[in-house]
Amino acid sequence: MKGQGFNEGKHQPYTAQDIRFVKKEVFLYSHVMAWPQNRKVVVKSLSAGNRLAENVVDKVELLSYDHLLEYSQTDEGVIVELPETRPNLFSLILKILTIK
Repeated sequence: MKGQGFNEGKHQPYTAQDIRFVKKEVFLYSHVMAWPQNRKVVVKSLSAGNRLAENVVDKVELLSYDHLLEYSQTDEGVIVELPETRPNLFSLILKILTIK
């Protein structure tokens, strides 16, 4: 089949730079499409100088992991330190709380 929507498997493999977002209530869920080898995710959309993301990141969680994550919000983005062991093999979703 050809045409719009029939492109399954025709793209490059996903990397940790490929991130999809969903906002629900006060949380921003960031679905990182691949686990980074260095265990660091950079969410560039939430950089400290980005006028589209004026809020300050207050807390970062990894779904299906019971501890808060270390992070820093810089001009490069929000840099998140992931745990040494993946909590699951299926997805990497960051739950981010921001404050004004």
